[in-house]
Amino acid sequence: IMRVPGSSWSADLADKHSNAAAAAPPSFRLARAAGFGPYWNERETTPMVAQSQSRLLPYPCERLFSLVLDIERYPEFVPGYLRAQVLRRGTDTLEVEQSVGVGPATVTFRSHAEFAPLQRIAIHAADGPFHGLAMEWSFAPQGSGCRVGFSVGYELRGPLAPLLTRWLERSTPALFDAFMRRATQLDGQKPIGLPPQDYS
Repeated sequence: IMRVPGSSWSADLADKHSNAAAAAPPSFRLARAAGFGPYWNERETTPMVAQSQSRLLPYPCERLFSLVLDIERYPEFVPGYLRAQVLRRGTDTLEVEQSVGVGPATVTFRSHAEFAPLQRIAIHAADGPFHGLAMEWSFAPQGSGCRVGFSVGYELRGPLAPLLTRWLERSTPALFDAFMRRATQLDGQKPIGLPPQDYS
């Protein structure tokens, strides 16, 4: 996890000089340009946090892409998700309202997803406790499996920011495992087809 103090960096400088900005998904800057809210130079927000992972999974990209895009079923297997409802569907977009349980609190926010079938899913939010959220999944065939990339960057605001920060720091790295377990469950068997050392 990398943090960059938000009050002393411009977007251009952060892109050029900040390791955290480099780890954030490209959609983080695209969301800002699209009007989803500023992500730097905001004194009232928490510092930006960026995380990224990549893993080779022994499943077709089609299956994994569909699993990630099926947001309304997240409460069935993603820890902390209480509700997810698609409010509007476009050809390559989704508008979603979701609720997550954070300790004793329930946090509800709306997000906007854009996707390129079987390649990429980008999710943006600037609602509720999120001053800015940008999440991106990528999918690339590799051998008999699929290389899945996941990156997220976020800034928080409001009285729940400290609690939500701790929750996100714990839960975000576990997202891959949750989706892996779900893919295995839907497949009806343990992952096969790749040596154990390839799962990294």
